[in-house]
Amino acid sequence: MPHPTRRSLFAGAGLLLLAACGGPELASVAPVSFAGRPPIRLNLARIDTVDRSAPAATQSAQSSAAQSPAAAIRGWGAARLQAAGRAGAGQLIIQEASLTREQLATQGGLTAMFRDQPSQKLTLRLTARLEVGAVGNITGGYADVRIERSTTVTDGSSVADQSRAEAGLLQDGMNEFDRQFEANIRQHLAPLVLP
Repeated sequence: MPHPTRRSLFAGAGLLLLAACGGPELASVAPVSFAGRPPIRLNLARIDTVDRSAPAATQSAQSSAAQSPAAAIRGWGAARLQAAGRAGAGQLIIQEASLTREQLATQGGLTAMFRDQPSQKLTLRLTARLEVGAVGNITGGYADVRIERSTTVTDGSSVADQSRAEAGLLQDGMNEFDRQFEANIRQHLAPLVLP
């Protein structure tokens, strides 16, 4: 039976050290999904999604979330809006979709050594409109939604904790987006909503 060499022992120890250091920092976060929710059926032949939100590169302190807010809204539209008619078109317009970080001032001194402080503020903004043209004898119209949510992360948070905070904020914001937008669509576009 061959004996392990010094080189193989060091290599094995290095791999164990990397695994021990890298493991806890990896946050496995599921993307926001509305696949289990029933569709909102509309008497339209087509619904297109148009993204007019600012590109990530132009937003200050943009978050590095695994799923962008714009992608979450596009996923919502694909899952919840169903064109079930033979004529007419609608547009789901993404007007704002951002998740930004803002550094907060923290206190120094002895107290700060023993207590985690909020060090970053995460702010989520979601604004969208469903706009439809005239369909038969039904005039066109629109329904809007605007959501803003924020939370903080502490200076002792790991990368995984920060990722989970971003994902949780996006999930909470999109749940409220779903609730409000469906209610607004059913109210303001009622003649086009099918059973």
